[in-house]
Amino acid sequence: MRDNKGWAQEGLIHEQIVAGLRAYIHNFQRIELQLRSSHPTEKHKPLAPEAVVRQKLDWESGTEDPEKGEYYATLRYAWDALTYDRLNRLRKKGVTCNIHSQKCKFE
Repeated sequence: MRDNKGWAQEGLIHEQIVAGLRAYIHNFQRIELQLRSSHPTEKHKPLAPEAVVRQKLDWESGTEDPEKGEYYATLRYAWDALTYDRLNRLRKKGVTCNIHSQKCKFE
């Protein structure tokens, strides 16, 4: 999944970045659901887009290139700040969420 760089190229306009990010999320969810196909039916829900983006930022921040890793780690911290309120709203609706991994489950 690290090779999917369509949304990370320099010089892209906003619409291209959004389209690339949406394609990445859709592809990630599709692959994850295929991998879960042998699990019980209740586990066949796709991972939330917020969690897909968070996992991508985790993955990229762990690169061997320190400058790139720091760049993605900073983006990850900003992403956590942006999604914090949404995760709190989900908790109030009975959804358990881990702020750091952004994985949620319904109780």
